[in-house]
Amino acid sequence: MPVNALRLRPYSALNGFSGLTTRLTDFKRTAMLAWLIALQLCAACGGGGSAGSGSGSSSPPNPVPNIVSLNPSSATAGGTGFALTITGENFIDSSSIQWNGSPHTTTFSSSTQLQAQISAADIANPGSATVSVINSAPGGGNSGFARFDMNATYNPTPSLGSLSPPSVSAGSSTFILTVSGTNFIAASTISWNGFILATTYLSDTQLEAEIDSSNVLLSGFAAITVMNPAPSGGESSPIFFSITSTPRVVTQAANDLVWDSSHQLIYVSVPSLAASHGNTVTALDPSTGITQLSQFAGSEPRVLAISDDNRYLYAGLDGAASVQRFTLPDLQPDIRYSLGADSFFGPYFPVDVQVAPGIAHTTAVSRGISNSFTYGFGGMAIYDDSTVRPTIAHPPGSFYDSLQWRSDSSISALNSEVTNFDLYTLTVSSSGIVQSKDYKNEISHFFLTIHYDPGTKLLYTEDGDVIDPTTGRHVGAFQAGGLVIPDSSINRAFFLGQTVFQLGTPNFTIEAFDLRTFVPLAEIVVPNVGGLPTRFIRWGTSGLAFNDSAGYVYILENPFVTARSAALSKTRGYLVPVQKTRSFSQQKLSSSAAEGVATNPIAKPRLRSFSSEAANPVPAVSALNPSTVVAGVDGFTLTVTGSNFLSFSNVEWNGKQLPTEYVSSSELLAQVSAADVATGGTVSVNVLSPGPGGGASNTVPFTVISRSNPVPSIETLNPDSVAAGSPGFTLTLFGSNFSSSSVVAWNGSTRSSVLTSSGQLDVQINATDIATPGYATVIVSNPGPGGAVSNAAKFQILYRPMIVNQATNDLVWDRLNNVMYISVPGSASTHANQVCVLTPATAKIVACQNAGNEPDVLAISDDSHFLYVGEDGTGSVQRFILPGLQPDISFSLGSDPFDGPYFALDLQVAPGAPHTIAVSKGILNLSPSSIGGITVFDDATPRAQSVAGWGPTDHSFDSLQWGSDATELYAANSETTAFDFYRLDVSSSGVVLNQDYPRVFWNPPTRLHFDRGTGFVYSDGFHAIDPSTGLPSGIYDVGGGWPMAPDSAINTMFILTKYVWQSNADYTIDLFDMDHFIPVAQIPFSTVQDGLHRIGRFIRWGTNGLALSDQGANIYFISGSFVSAHRDFQ
Repeated sequence: MPVNALRLRPYSALNGFSGLTTRLTDFKRTAMLAWLIALQLCAACGGGGSAGSGSGSSSPPNPVPNIVSLNPSSATAGGTGFALTITGENFIDSSSIQWNGSPHTTTFSSSTQLQAQISAADIANPGSATVSVINSAPGGGNSGFARFDMNATYNPTPSLGSLSPPSVSAGSSTFILTVSGTNFIAASTISWNGFILATTYLSDTQLEAEIDSSNVLLSGFAAITVMNPAPSGGESSPIFFSITSTPRVVTQAANDLVWDSSHQLIYVSVPSLAASHGNTVTALDPSTGITQLSQFAGSEPRVLAISDDNRYLYAGLDGAASVQRFTLPDLQPDIRYSLGADSFFGPYFPVDVQVAPGIAHTTAVSRGISNSFTYGFGGMAIYDDSTVRPTIAHPPGSFYDSLQWRSDSSISALNSEVTNFDLYTLTVSSSGIVQSKDYKNEISHFFLTIHYDPGTKLLYTEDGDVIDPTTGRHVGAFQAGGLVIPDSSINRAFFLGQTVFQLGTPNFTIEAFDLRTFVPLAEIVVPNVGGLPTRFIRWGTSGLAFNDSAGYVYILENPFVTARSAALSKTRGYLVPVQKTRSFSQQKLSSSAAEGVATNPIAKPRLRSFSSEAANPVPAVSALNPSTVVAGVDGFTLTVTGSNFLSFSNVEWNGKQLPTEYVSSSELLAQVSAADVATGGTVSVNVLSPGPGGGASNTVPFTVISRSNPVPSIETLNPDSVAAGSPGFTLTLFGSNFSSSSVVAWNGSTRSSVLTSSGQLDVQINATDIATPGYATVIVSNPGPGGAVSNAAKFQILYRPMIVNQATNDLVWDRLNNVMYISVPGSASTHANQVCVLTPATAKIVACQNAGNEPDVLAISDDSHFLYVGEDGTGSVQRFILPGLQPDISFSLGSDPFDGPYFALDLQVAPGAPHTIAVSKGILNLSPSSIGGITVFDDATPRAQSVAGWGPTDHSFDSLQWGSDATELYAANSETTAFDFYRLDVSSSGVVLNQDYPRVFWNPPTRLHFDRGTGFVYSDGFHAIDPSTGLPSGIYDVGGGWPMAPDSAINTMFILTKYVWQSNADYTIDLFDMDHFIPVAQIPFSTVQDGLHRIGRFIRWGTNGLALSDQGANIYFISGSFVSAHRDFQ
């Protein structure tokens, strides 16, 4: 018979197993195929006889068996025997189950199911066994191997990684705690402070437990561990869960705060750059957090002190080198007294201020200096009202950084800025104060404060030490550090700091101790603190309050403050010292999302079911495990229990099929991804079996509990600026923790946004949003639960100035003729060595006049009659008659016998005397250059008496300003580190030095400005100086060296500056309330592409104009209503 006439069984019949079942080797497959072909050829030839025998018949060959699954698929090594069920296809009643190649007694149930008894000896050792099924001949064969695991007889030790949520507020309702880590097993249990909780196994990296509300009634910590049972196993190291005490948070920047027990108010000192109430002392009602009243204090109020009768509040003014007193409770300004100045280091500022006990009119002030690392250099003085007692404690090497009155005649003070770490005793008498004792090495950390309790008569430090001030002996120590409050009236000491596991988070802890035994009693956790706590006080019966470096005041009222010891929970934390000197930016609030861990994959893929002509049963679901998770957990394995499940049944999740593994007819495993449980809600879970028959089961609800939304964070904006008047555009925010529910606000108004990813939002900005120059504030907020507001990002709406491409040395404004005069260097490409007339309204040069060799500094008389020009190349001064720029007199400034001719370093026209000028004479290319001193000229005639400059003296007169008339002149030293301010007297005979005030300025003053409206002198180093005392009256907190333009007519100080977030070409004009030293507006503007090279003059012009010269290239004109608006203190 021809071979092509034979009826061969197709090869596919030999390929009846797949998935995890082990296929036959190629060798076995080839051999079996050859055997079957031979068998069929034999049958085609008439049976088993010779080729010539008669016809006959034979039985059909047995099929090759196929294994689909094992139940169970693993066991614990060393366990007891069990019945193994094999599900598959092509089983026959003579099928034999092989265990590691050895046949076991087999029970035939059906063509799809076999059973065999596995003995304890078979699973005695860890490892794996091969399971196969053999069908006997004819046909038949081996199924191939399936793997059975004998697991080791020990459990791993679990390890914890994170908790979700990591904290809840005290008094919260029952919640689900998700624990992430490694080495979790189905028998793992979560413990809460040693109590085992009912635990749900999600995967080998995640567990869940329900935390009853009774466990979180009081603030504190709970130690969370995971236990794996024996054999081996063990307990993990703990992670501490925080039960927080939510404070009342007041958005108010504060330098210091004190409590007024008589009027039930907290007073805070507010820095100038605060978003509200800058440079004030402000009263807060702690029961509501509402501001009751606010009073201007002066420049940069910092340390506060209140008299024990609550009659007076004293505020140390860092910017004005003085102390201001207020009467209470109305905060009415009372006396102010200056702290004086050091003859070498300059003005003193108040390091610490304390009111004498029982003497409300007497204060002790520790005085510091600004221009030295060891700032507590000024000693300690006693003031009665504003009168200083004559004897001042000022021994060499003593630094009084923190002070406390112990009685009206004794003060303790601490040195915490140099490593001697002295504790001093000082004695107070009617004549003043003297240091009487010095105990060295009393503390162990820098920049701490001391606190005295009159009840215990002991001193308490922020590193936990307790000291007897009469002997300097340490009498005890608290096992804590941080900001401290002793309160003997309730026998408590409170420490505010961070536990070891809180470091790097925004959470802080307040720990209560027995004041006399130093035993820890209780602790509360304060969450989401924006910055570094700086001051910590008691208030009321059960209140605590503190401020931070990020601009917030936190007010707590908690029974833990006064509760009896028996009612307090046991403490578990150890506080670490608060580092008061480290820089601390506003921390981002941490997300409550669990850290990413690997998902637990399904062990085996599903296999295609055997074919059946019978109708498939309808599945039924009875239970889910777990049935609840917290939104945001990682992917996990869901166990579905029920009946009538088939190997091709699918678990559905809200109608979506999940990857499913068939375990048995009563159990399925499904893989749930992190995306499936990203948000809270209820999910419908069912099982679907295909036809014939089959169908969908009943649905069972699965709960995804909403967790706290994370706090969003903005990192960058693109673009970060546009020109004012531009059309609308799409703004892209890059950051983290954005979601579809995030809301973007532009200057407080909501704008539509599109979520691109959790790190990107696209926002539509309208043309009306960018019509006016200024800064826009962009924030993102996520809704509750959790959520909160992001950091604020600044967007620049740039003013586009008019630009005149002209190199200049100097420029002045002629207020009568409404023009500007510029001096042009000899190197300029146009108008070299000329003085030109420029009209700001048109930005055009309309006239020029030759001005000799290298015209530089300009000065105009107040009647606009004369313009004086210093000619550097000839060492002379040329005068022009205005407005026609007609050349008038010219005179030489003379020369130094050794260094050559003088040039006009600065020159100023006397007020009301257009024929009189003062000239500071310098030498080019010499440093210091101001060796020629000051000479006053009437027309071309020098007055007889001049003031010598650098060389013969150590005076450097680099910048000049006349006072209110032609009899007083002021000067500043910018070239040496003395940074002097000088007051000079002018008479008909000439000029003489009246007073030298060294180190008045914190930075080189560059140029001086005198404003006749305020009577103050202003320096480009950001100071306002009272020329009658030579002491600062305030500071404009921008940074030294940037040019300023004062205008008391509109109470505005204009300061040119550049912020770190601005590009090379962008700058900002900051506008300050001139009298109160607080910022009121900002105008960003653009320059040419590569920015300013050498900033020259910055001046006011007209009613609403500003002008800026970049000496090597351009002049910029800025004008608008934002310049001319009057600023009133709010």
